[in-house]
Amino acid sequence: MDSALAQWEEKESSTPDEEWAALQQVVYNTAKPFLGKPDRKHQDWFDPNDQEQHTVMSRRNQSHQRVANQEY
Repeated sequence: MDSALAQWEEKESSTPDEEWAALQQVVYNTAKPFLGKPDRKHQDWFDPNDQEQHTVMSRRNQSHQRVANQEY
């Protein structure tokens, strides 16, 4: 990281946003070989094969549908 930052040069004519973007790129490019790329960004919260969750969600959906259709 130190060597990557040593090669990074601040330009006098650049804006703070440009400097920040350049610093982000240096940090990202330095960390990427060590950390790797994530396999997925979002993990599922629920197990799609869980029968109890499926039952509860089905009841919730049916109740919502009755309310939406005003079937009291």
